[in-house]
Amino acid sequence: MAVRVVVISNGLGVDSWEYSKLLRDASVELISQSTCNQYYTTGITDNMFCAGSPSWKTDACQGDSGGPLTCEVQGQMFLYGIISWGDGCAIERKPGVYTQVTKYNQWIADNTGVAAFSTGVMYPEK
Repeated sequence: MAVRVVVISNGLGVDSWEYSKLLRDASVELISQSTCNQYYTTGITDNMFCAGSPSWKTDACQGDSGGPLTCEVQGQMFLYGIISWGDGCAIERKPGVYTQVTKYNQWIADNTGVAAFSTGVMYPEK
């Protein structure tokens, strides 16, 4: 199953180091929890995951925290993560760290009355 994963933000650009006036997007890939734990030996919980570009040239950066990471599955976009933190921007073996929204589906449903849209199954990872 092919999954398109996109981060949307207007924080610092790794190419210009200036805040964008327009929203930008970056294509990234989900990284397995075991690989994420190798890159960051502390600080990664079960409610977090890592994502990065295969070339390590695109990433979320300062000012992007709180922005969405979406996954496109069968033509439909799902909110899967929230940009949380990272060690620099677009640094090899230092991917972005995200809050896994699907881990909070029940809490969101209970507190907003909005039904959860995904089951929290991890999408394909690199």
